[in-house]
Amino acid sequence: MLIKETEIRVDGLFYHFRFSERDRSLPWLIMLHGFMGSGEQFYPVAEQLSRHVNLCLPDLPGFGKSGIPDDISRFSATAQVRDWLQILDSGHFGSSIILHGYSMGGRLALRVVTQLTNCKKEKLSGRVKGLILESSTPGIQNENERLQRKKRDEEHAHEILSDYPGFLSKWRSQPLFSTGKPSHLTDRIQSETNPYGAARSITGFGSGVVEPVWDRLASIEIPVLLLAGKTDDGYRKIAADAASHIRLAEYKVIPSSGHRIHSDNPDEYIQAIVSWISKSV
Repeated sequence: MLIKETEIRVDGLFYHFRFSERDRSLPWLIMLHGFMGSGEQFYPVAEQLSRHVNLCLPDLPGFGKSGIPDDISRFSATAQVRDWLQILDSGHFGSSIILHGYSMGGRLALRVVTQLTNCKKEKLSGRVKGLILESSTPGIQNENERLQRKKRDEEHAHEILSDYPGFLSKWRSQPLFSTGKPSHLTDRIQSETNPYGAARSITGFGSGVVEPVWDRLASIEIPVLLLAGKTDDGYRKIAADAASHIRLAEYKVIPSSGHRIHSDNPDEYIQAIVSWISKSV
């Protein structure tokens, strides 16, 4: 698989992209990574996926090789969605686009799709053919819980800047990741992450500050695949609930996997995505 790397500048902020275009007639699968990740985290599944789709593996603001804006508002959901509407409409992709988002990336991908529906960008919305959400959520509905999460995210940001190795140790030991398999690639990406970028991201785009979009799910008009790991109890329940609100949703639980399905069980993860694309997009 040949991967080309480039940068796309959007309103003064540069995004780093990895492209693998095998056949112009194939749909583009754009995979948005999670917090403390980068586009590289999908390398274990990229080779096999590239046999069925053209791949785009970007780095989101603050991570990988993308820029780290000083203005915290550039990390907001509003700003990042606006950036992605420009990127998707930039001519880099063909007439068939599938957005994929893992965890934090799913929050962003979901909001891009709901924004397309709401703003009726007919030309662009007609090219976005599907959405895949891996271990993600439409947001925290309870306001008190969201405020508590915002406070916790601010504490994380302080820990990241004051003691990054200590934060990493605590982050990796969370129950959320305890049911998954160890990943040397994930550990390397996290170790190489710029602490300032991570702190800005969790402050500006953490679950505590991003407004929930549960009320927009019914308006989604494209097929949606929601993937959850068998041992990821919390996100499995969230995905099932979200699927019940989306007209063209397919909900699938991947066995032998926790929160990071793409690294815990790559074979069944790939099979689920390829099968869904073949019949839905």
